[in-house]
This record gives sequence, structure tokens and C-alpha cells, in this order.
Amino acid sequence: MAKVSAEFTEPQIVKLDELIAEYLEGIENWKRDHSLSNSCISGAYVLPPDECQRPDASDINDAIKMAVGSRVHNAKLIAPNPNDRRLTGKCHGHQRRIPNSAYSILTKQLLETAEKFKAASNFDDIHCIVDKEVGNVSGAGELMAYDVALRIGLWKGGAHEPKTVYLHATPLKSAKLMFGPKVRGPLSIDTFPEPFKKLKPLEIENFLCVCHKPIAELFSA
Repeated sequence: MAKVSAEFTEPQIVKLDELIAEYLEGIENWKRDHSLSNSCISGAYVLPPDECQRPDASDINDAIKMAVGSRVHNAKLIAPNPNDRRLTGKCHGHQRRIPNSAYSILTKQLLETAEKFKAASNFDDIHCIVDKEVGNVSGAGELMAYDVALRIGLWKGGAHEPKTVYLHATPLKSAKLMFGPKVRGPLSIDTFPEPFKKLKPLEIENFLCVCHKPIAELFSA
């Protein structure tokens, strides 16, 4: 686990607290009536990353197929916007630019390692399995490795959710603004200022993504 430290000003702490409160409010709005909140968080929809990324699968093979294809959403979820890819079982926006060949190759490779997923005791184990296979697939990368591992971990449940904050793509950009250009993940929750203690590690990763614009404005001022 990477070790970093940073000092934050009181105005920065206050603003982060406000952003996190709004992020959590958006999640609660969705959980209550599936309404989508897109107030001041960069115009981004806020959805619970656990409920909306957990495959509704019957076994590990189905979970792998749904996780790689990103068609993971529980059929019981009712999408307020029928075109919202995060709620309809369509390909997640993170993976729309990945070539079709990468899906089939990665699915095949992960299915061949299904027994390893059964034996995995935590998220780090799952991520290590996926990341190793993603490294052999042209067109896939660290974001896909995290997303697929997260979905499989959420399907397994309990201790298989992330216990640290993984950084890649936009979450890494946000972290660099907060902690400096040399930061790398995964990071302990304790690395983050007090307002982040309200979030789980997977929520922090999601927050760093959907709130990148206000974070950039806050730390570039």
C-alpha cells in the first residue's frame, strides 16, 4: 500500500465536506426512489457504486461474464431513464471504447481461472487475478481491471469489497491534485482528510471520479 501525506487548509476541508455530503445525498435519493441527482457535482449522476455494480449472477461463471461485459445491473432495478447505461444492463460508459475482441478474450481467460476467484479471500486477491489477465489483452487497461474485479468482489460480498482506495484514470487525476503528482494507489482511508471517513473505499474511488471537476477547481485555486 502506498504511503502519502498532505496538509489541507480549512477551506479545503469545508468544501470537501460539502461535496461529500452532496454525493451521499445523491446516493440516498437514488436508493429511496431511483431519482438521479445531478446538482452541482459536475452535472454527473450519483449512483451507489455497490448496488449498481453488483452482478445479478447465479454462479461465478455468470458473474465473470457479466462483470467483463459490464452488463451487471440487477433486473429488479427500474431505470428512471431507459437509456441510462448504468441501469439498463447495457455496456458501462467506462468500457464503450474497448474493442469487442477484448471482451471475448478476457472473458475466456477469466473463466479459465474461475477456481482462483472461488479461493480468493479478499478484493486484493481478486484484483490481482484480473489485473494479470488484463495485462495480456490488447485494448484493456487498469480501469477495466478495477471495474471487473470490483463487480466480482461485490458479487462474492463481505470481505471481497475493496478495503483500500484504488487509483486509476480520473480518480488518479483527482488524487494527484490532492496529494501531489507522485501519488499512487492503493491508499488507506486514513490517508484522506476527515470528511472522507464517511465513505467506504469503493465510494471514495467513485467520488474522486464523479467529483473531479470541483476537486480540480478546489485544488487549482
